[in-house]
Amino acid sequence: MSAIFEVIRLYMGTGYLLVLYAAAVVYLFLREKNKMVRLFLIWLPLLILVVFLLPPFYFVYGKIEGTETYYRILWMIPVGATIAYAGGKLFASIKNMKLRPIAMMLLCLSVVFTGQAVYGNINVSKAENRLHIPQSVVDISDYILSVSDGSRNIMVAMPSELVHFVRQYDIGIRMPYGREMLVASWGFDNEVYDAMERPEEICAKDLAKAAKDARCNYIVLHQYRAIDEDLTEYGYEKQVLLDGYYIYYDPEFEFL
Repeated sequence: MSAIFEVIRLYMGTGYLLVLYAAAVVYLFLREKNKMVRLFLIWLPLLILVVFLLPPFYFVYGKIEGTETYYRILWMIPVGATIAYAGGKLFASIKNMKLRPIAMMLLCLSVVFTGQAVYGNINVSKAENRLHIPQSVVDISDYILSVSDGSRNIMVAMPSELVHFVRQYDIGIRMPYGREMLVASWGFDNEVYDAMERPEEICAKDLAKAAKDARCNYIVLHQYRAIDEDLTEYGYEKQVLLDGYYIYYDPEFEFL
């Protein structure tokens, strides 16, 4: 049970928004007469919360998906919609037209000051382009596509820090592994990923073999990534250094 409450503690942030949500639920419980609204904004969220707090459910979920994503169940609770609806209903109940602007201002300020500016979070960084993905992904993908004889089905072994973004940019670039390898609890295994993400130093021989077995046309490595030998010793051609990443090409495989 303590693990469940820890998930709630991490999810609730400052906690003030949930206090506002609780107040909205109480207000709707007392004032809302529409049965469908009560069902979707009061009773169903309450049922979800009860199930969320059940240790057996937490145990089963952890066995299937892993407890790292347990907090996502709370996404099913319509916190924003409930606060907005209750606020609108409260605003509409004020008959004095002079008081309505004041009430609306107080409602808006209550939402603003119960949270924190997301831009102050250490995980938020300024977008490098209009796509909101690293510019290195754009440049590397554009380069590979431009020199690949017009093929739209290229196999590229990418470093883990770029994997998330490549598919967002262009589906013409295939990868031997994807996001599934970045979540350890999912238990997936891939020889190319194991070779690419080997701790401390990459074994060039193992990486080249795994990449060739996966029919990778390209390997992308950060320029400062430690590797025991140059991949050119194993049939790869070093084409270019781009945005801090070396791009290696295997001429053995034709583009599909």
